Amino acid sequence: MKHNKKLGQILIEYGIITSEQCTKALHYQKEHNLLIGEALVRLGYIENEDIIIALSEQEYGSSLKGTIHALCASIFHKKS
Repeated sequence: MKHNKKLGQILIEYGIITSEQCTKALHYQKEHNLLIGEALVRLGYIENEDIIIALSEQEYGSSLKGTIHALCASIFHKKS
C-alpha cells in the first residue's frame, strides 16, 4: 500500500536531514531539474542508502525499515 508522505518529509522524520536542508534541496532540485533524492545526494546531505530506505517507507510503510536498512548496509558498505 502506497503512503502519501513525501520523500523529504520521511527523511526529516527519520532525522536524516533537517527541514532547512530539505528546503535548500528543493530549491536546488528546481534549479537543476532533478529529483529530490538526486538533489539531496549532490548536496551531500544523504547517501543512496537513505533514498532507498525513505522510498521503502513511502511505498510500504515503516514495517520494512529495519529489513531494508540491513539490506542496504550490506550492499553499500560491503568491502571488496
